[in-house]
Amino acid sequence: MEFYTGLAAKERLDTLELGCGTGRIALPMAMSGVAVTGLDLSRNMLHLCREKLRALGPLSGNLYLLQADMRDFALGRRFPLIVMPYRTFMHLLTPAEQVRCLECVREHLSGEGRFVLETVPDDPFEVS
Repeated sequence: MEFYTGLAAKERLDTLELGCGTGRIALPMAMSGVAVTGLDLSRNMLHLCREKLRALGPLSGNLYLLQADMRDFALGRRFPLIVMPYRTFMHLLTPAEQVRCLECVREHLSGEGRFVLETVPDDPFEVS
């Protein structure tokens, strides 16, 4: 969490978080003074994030939450920072879904912007 918050807060970069869920990353970013747009497909997750946001009260930044599919979204703007923390990308199960998501990212990333994507594959040798 500190990595993403620090990255956005250091330069006060407007940030798009794909798969923001309950706000584990988006809320601390907004608390650090950053304008964050959090996108998630799950209405329930966004509801929980809104509840956390209300409980926090006023933030030094802004948090705008949007229910949308990370494979197909059009926000009409570009961001200097787009993040996809943890295993969010791994929810895209086919190469076609992954490509569609990355095309949307490209359309929303400003010219000098950064896209931070984290993937951590499961250990193929782990026995359940």
